[in-house]
This record gives sequence, C-alpha cells and structure tokens, in this order.
Amino acid sequence: FDWQLNDTTHFIRMMSPDAGGTDAVSQNRGFVAVPEIGDQVMVNFEYHNPDFPFAMGGMFHGGVGLGGGVDNRVKSLQTRSGHRLVFTEDESILLTDKSGNELKFDTEGSNINITAPETITIKSKNLKFDIEENIETKAGKDMDTNVGQNIKIIARQEISQDSGKRTIISAGTNTEISAKAHLDLYGKEKFIGYTDGQTEFGAKDRMHVYGSNSLLTAKDKIEYKAPQMNKLPENGKFEYNKEKQLVNIQWMDDVVENNIQQSHRGNKVSVLAYTRNYEEGETVSLKVIDKNGKEIKDGQKELTLSGTVDKEGFVILREAIEIPKTNNKA
Repeated sequence: FDWQLNDTTHFIRMMSPDAGGTDAVSQNRGFVAVPEIGDQVMVNFEYHNPDFPFAMGGMFHGGVGLGGGVDNRVKSLQTRSGHRLVFTEDESILLTDKSGNELKFDTEGSNINITAPETITIKSKNLKFDIEENIETKAGKDMDTNVGQNIKIIARQEISQDSGKRTIISAGTNTEISAKAHLDLYGKEKFIGYTDGQTEFGAKDRMHVYGSNSLLTAKDKIEYKAPQMNKLPENGKFEYNKEKQLVNIQWMDDVVENNIQQSHRGNKVSVLAYTRNYEEGETVSLKVIDKNGKEIKDGQKELTLSGTVDKEGFVILREAIEIPKTNNKA
C-alpha cells in the first residue's frame, strides 16, 4: 500500500453485505454503497495489522442523523442527489427521485400509485392488461391512438361514444354499420347523405320516406317502377321519435345478477329495465300487476317500483318482489 512507502492514499477496502464478480457481471456485483467524502466511517484492521485497514460502514451522528421516526417506523435508502426508497410501518413503500417521480405501494389500501411530473413511457414487444372490474382513462387535452393493423373493441352490453362538437369516421375503402335489431341515424338540425357514385335504398319489407314537406329532384330524369302504385287518402305516420322508451324489461334474481325465466313460490325477484333516450339519473317507475288479479304484496294487487337510470341506460328496481306462496310461478 502507498502508506507503507511513506505516501498517502484515499483508498481502503470497503466491507459490504455482498461483493464480488461473476462471468456475467465482472464488476460491482452485489451491494455497492461507497461512503461520500466527509462521511464518518468505522474502521477495522485485518489481523489487527495497521497495514490492512478496511471500512466496516458509515456512522450517523447528530449533524446528519434523523432516525426512524416515532416508534422507529421508517426504514430508508437515500442517495446523495436525493433519490429515496422508503419503507414505513404504516403499510407503504415509496420510491421517489428529486424531480418528483414517484412509485408508491399502498399495502393498506391494496393500491399502487405511479406519479410523474411529465411523461411515463412503457415500451415492450407485447402489452397485456387483465382488469377484473373497471378501467377509467382521463386526458386533460388530447388522446391519440395509432395502430399498425387492426383495432377490435367488444362490449357485451353497450358502446357509447360522445363528442362535444364533432365526430369524424373515415375509412380508406369501405365503412359498414350493422345492427341486429334497430339502426338509428339522427341529426337534430339536418341530415345529409351524399356520394360521388350511386345511392341505393332498399328494404325487404316496407320502405317509408317521410317529411313534412318532401321534394324529389333529379338533374335529368325521375323513374318510378312498381307492379302497382296507389295514392293513399291519409298521411303516413313516421315511426321514429326521440321519446323516452323502455326497450327491454327482464325479471332478475333478488340481487340483480342473473336473468330468470321462472320463479317458484317464496322466491324473491327483481326487475331490470333497459331504457332509450333517458338521461343518466332520471327516475323510471313501473307498475307490477299479477295477470290473474291476485295480491302481490301486503294486500296490494299492483305495486309501483322506481329506480334511476345509470350511465349505460339501465334501471334496477331496487325493491325485490317476493312471489306469493299461493302461486307456483311468475
């Protein structure tokens, strides 16, 4: 060593819980924590020989030590620049840096919180999310999604899309909109359909074109072709409207989890309704009447149930109905 040659050195060996090298990691394998200049350290000597000193570890003192807080609840690891890993006995683990990036494990609440003052970037070959209940995404300004090939979205009940001003749907070749029951296209002020080529409207059963004032215009010629043409004495009736409707009503079990087709005497059932053109939070009331005119509950032959419309348009009639024991089925 240098001091054995009447010289000085800044180097002595540092004791570590784990230190060494391997074929894969040739240097700094293990736990690396070298004391900073000005730190107090505990020094020992191999074989009690002053020519073989080593530092056993750093020592806190009154000027730099803060301790573990009340009841020694805090354990931490902190770097010179301010990066911290903190373990607390209030069931949390906190990893932070000096810029405000934060990763927090909230054991008591069973949550993981990630915070960044600027950007969080995830990069991988594949990315999978398996969420048992809900996903909520909120952006203060814009949201961009760019996919190289296909996007597939499946919802077992409803897909709702709403924009404050304008919605644009564009396709390089074809656009197809399909519904197994009803397809509604609605414009409150004006509805415009146009193509540079040909336009075809067809219906397998009946097609009705309606307007308070109707005008058919052709630049060259209008042709009507039909085996029979009749002029009706009365005005036609337009079926579509924006009136509030109950699209579907189902009997459910008492906890509103499963749809039921029948219920035996003594069982409790509930009612689930799907609405159309109702706003979230509106109240819907239904009257339940026994088709045979028998009592339903507490001497009543009819029962009024009420519920509020949720954001998916469903109404759950909260009060469960008990099937009278004199009936076999409902």
